[in-house]
Amino acid sequence: MMNALLTEGQALSGRRRGILDYVTEHGVVPVADLLKRFSLSRASINRDLLVLCAQGLVRRIGTDITTLPNIGASASVMYRRAQAVAEKQAIAALAV
Repeated sequence: MMNALLTEGQALSGRRRGILDYVTEHGVVPVADLLKRFSLSRASINRDLLVLCAQGLVRRIGTDITTLPNIGASASVMYRRAQAVAEKQAIAALAV
């Protein structure tokens, strides 16, 4: 089942995107802050963080979450692919 969560083409869910945006904005975030901020159970946040880590978008260091130093979340192709989809489609339509 976990492999299905980690497929390369899968876009981030709204909640995972929110977590990623929050971590990107704040730099280093304790997991406890994410639990409060997103009103999630520990199991839910751990599943989301596992997927984000596996996709190379964040890194878990002890009880803290941070973006990767060499590959910021905004530089990730998987992250950028799911951003501004409507705008990208409009540009492609104009180009055709």
